[in-house]
Amino acid sequence: MITAVLICIDYYDFFFNAAPTLVNTFDRVVVVTEEGQGKVLDICQQYGFEIVISKLRNYRGLKFNHPALLNDGIIQKNIEGWICKIDSDIYFPKGMKNVLRTEVVDIDTIYFTNRYFCETPKILKDYELTNDLSLLEPPYETSDEPLGFVQLFNRNSRYLKNREFPYEQEYYAPPSLTNDRIFSQQWPVHLRTMLSMNVIHLGLEAIGTNWFGRKSEKFE
Repeated sequence: MITAVLICIDYYDFFFNAAPTLVNTFDRVVVVTEEGQGKVLDICQQYGFEIVISKLRNYRGLKFNHPALLNDGIIQKNIEGWICKIDSDIYFPKGMKNVLRTEVVDIDTIYFTNRYFCETPKILKDYELTNDLSLLEPPYETSDEPLGFVQLFNRNSRYLKNREFPYEQEYYAPPSLTNDRIFSQQWPVHLRTMLSMNVIHLGLEAIGTNWFGRKSEKFE
């Protein structure tokens, strides 16, 4: 079983487009949000996702404590085994479920993906009709360091230093420069494995602008 865990606060427009692809990819989806996120809850109920209402957004005085929210979801739902930490604007193409089932085999390996970028909902609709990857912005990252938009690990891995609280809660945003990279660096380089299929990151202009909470334009 692979459980996806994500945070969705003020991000329902991205999540609305990504949610259907999660149903076809993961065995279980846990969404961490907060009070007042009615549209997020509606999406979760539509697709049967599990909901965690967390009060840890500002834990330890941070404007947006991403790792504390993640840990809250993992702990409240007692998620064991394979955990795939994803962002709520990540779209999983058809065929990804089979990739996960065939390539995710070693509990001591952390798995990750590269990503295409989809700038607008119109482009996404065209892609869904044609499966034409040339409509999207191609991957530009080349790294053996799993970035935070997809990190798939096993909670029983011998390299996970803190099994109770997998994500370090002391570091400050931006997460892509601190928490995500520090988390993945627990695993030796040769045990950081890129999956053969890429995901699609929705909203090109939103990347890097919402680390402290939602600022980008709506994806609609």
